[in-house]
Amino acid sequence: MPPPRKRNLVPHKLPPDILYLIAEFASFEERAKLVRCNKWLYRICHPLLFRDIYLHTPKQLVNLWGNTKAMHMLGKTESILISEVTFMPHTWERIQVSLHPADYLIQVLEASASLLRLQIIPDATTDPGSYWHSRNFEFRDDFERQLRSQASNSEFLPKLSVIVDRSRYINLKEFQISRPIVLYASFYSHCVFVRASTCPGSPEQPPARNPSTSSTLSQPARPTYQNFSATDFGRFIYESMAGPYPSIATTLGILGTRIDESSNTQPTHEDTLSWLSTMVSAAKLTHIESLFANIEPMCPSQPLAAQHAVIERLRRLLPHLTSAKILRDSVEWRRSRSTTESDKAQPSNLPLPIWTPRPDLRYPGVLEWWVAALGLDISGAHDHELRDKVKLLHNAMSTRWENRWIPSEEEMYEHLFASEE
Repeated sequence: MPPPRKRNLVPHKLPPDILYLIAEFASFEERAKLVRCNKWLYRICHPLLFRDIYLHTPKQLVNLWGNTKAMHMLGKTESILISEVTFMPHTWERIQVSLHPADYLIQVLEASASLLRLQIIPDATTDPGSYWHSRNFEFRDDFERQLRSQASNSEFLPKLSVIVDRSRYINLKEFQISRPIVLYASFYSHCVFVRASTCPGSPEQPPARNPSTSSTLSQPARPTYQNFSATDFGRFIYESMAGPYPSIATTLGILGTRIDESSNTQPTHEDTLSWLSTMVSAAKLTHIESLFANIEPMCPSQPLAAQHAVIERLRRLLPHLTSAKILRDSVEWRRSRSTTESDKAQPSNLPLPIWTPRPDLRYPGVLEWWVAALGLDISGAHDHELRDKVKLLHNAMSTRWENRWIPSEEEMYEHLFASEE
């Protein structure tokens, strides 16, 4: 009896271009399965395996470095994701290596001449508390020093344009130098900071980790921001926060981007709000509690009443929002945690709105806003009357803001006394 015929795993009814599209939108794991089916699928899908590289362990990194054919294929790689365990010494202990661990990564990156995106992903299995001892810091610092030695070399990762740094132990900020970085996301604890960085040819100097490194960095040039649509920017934030291990960040800082792609006219406050609304929708940020934005070009100075209205409208898009600062020259606003909080902490005849601005005397009109919100009449008040009202002001502020943000009673008295003269 003849042996059973092997099933033909090649779907002949699908043309190669359709199969390629299927593989293109499949996950990395699914592509690997397709490649292993037969030679025909291997020829079609194999190039896609090297378009996106996932390095989950140092052993994978060493194996990749030792495979000559694979290193040659890295010339077509567009994105590399590296687990943060690569930068931890205990993960290298059982691997036979002939080079410093950083050298393996540097040589893999050198072979990736077409790399567009570099991303460090967190490791969910590592206890953060177990990392903080001197041995790990020494290993991390040595790893970073060797990576920094390549940062000023413009021929190293010359096309790199997107960096997503989600590691708790190492950062890639030095790679913004001498490269056309247009989007950069960094994560710290429950915060994510995203920026649209400088255009090619306008390198901006990132802050040095310590004074000894500052001499190796180029002098900063005036940054020229890239134009990004709100949808594109929002999608980048969403992809950065999703990834293999979704981020639970509750604070979003937008460190720089442009809201106007079509003209040189100065945007209005409505333009800013519209941009933020579209961005928030595309980024799926309904869980965000704090939003701080530095958007270019800046709008004209906005009165506190107008800022308050914008914050209220943002609150409808972000139901959990409790603090916000939407422009670089605007004041920070904070929402009361409880609608009855102010009633418990102060006389019922001195109600406060749910949203209040930080009582920063450097910001024009902020103290007057608090006076008006509390319904205090200070016109023509004598010295002792004015001091009594200042005490009420101070007590009301302390129900919403920590003492470090509240001016002293004497500072408020002098400010109001000067305004009455």
